[in-house]
Amino acid sequence: MFIVMLIAVILRLVLTNSSYFVWARYVYDINLIMFYLRILQLFYIHPHLGPKVIVIGRMVCVIISRLLNLFIVTPRICNFMLLLIWVRSFSKMLPSVKFAEDKVLVFVILH
Repeated sequence: MFIVMLIAVILRLVLTNSSYFVWARYVYDINLIMFYLRILQLFYIHPHLGPKVIVIGRMVCVIISRLLNLFIVTPRICNFMLLLIWVRSFSKMLPSVKFAEDKVLVFVILH
C-alpha cells in the first residue's frame, strides 16, 4: 500500500501539466480503496461490528450484480426485442412494396 502511494505521489509531481494527470488520480483512487479495505479488516475482529461488515460486503455484491444486470443485460434484451419487432414489421411491409398492385397482400398487411 505504501508503494502505491509513492507511485501516486511521483505521478502527481511528474504529470502536473500533462493530459496524463488523470492516471495519477486513478492511482490515488486505487490507494484509497486499498486503505478502506484495510480499515474494514480491522472491524472483522470486533464481536459486534464483524458480522455487520460481512453483511454489508454481501449486500455490496448483490448491488453490483443487480447494477450489472440493469445496465448490461437488460438493454441487450431490449435491443434484441426491438430488433425482432423491426424485422417482423419490415418483413410484412416488404411484400406490399414489391407487389403493390396485389390487393390481397395489402389487406393482410393492414389487418
